[in-house]
Amino acid sequence: GASGGTSSFASHCTGTGGTGGATAGVVTGLNAGVGTGGIINIYGGNGTSSGGGSVEDETAGYVGGSSYWGGGGEGATGNNVGTSWMIGKAGQAYGSGGGPGEDNNGTGQPGAAGAAGVIYIEEYV
Repeated sequence: GASGGTSSFASHCTGTGGTGGATAGVVTGLNAGVGTGGIINIYGGNGTSSGGGSVEDETAGYVGGSSYWGGGGEGATGNNVGTSWMIGKAGQAYGSGGGPGEDNNGTGQPGAAGAAGVIYIEEYV
């Protein structure tokens, strides 16, 4: 899946979006998003990758990387017939990653998109 977009506050600080979920059997793109330029820069958590193989034999429970704002997208549910069950769910919380895809009869299905990053600003008067 696609990575979530980066948010910024002019040139002062940025928050990258969550990484998109990986295709089944691919263990890349699981790096966490990161905040830069602020007083407090929060890193996101790493997600998990589903297995590969030629059958839908992996257990459920894979998820996209979490962020400070909430958990990552649900991974593919697996062990069900039909491609729609083999695609991960998009990250919902700011900066969270998309859920990974699952294997469907030897074809790795895609992961879902990560959620956009966010900048949180507090003004003290």
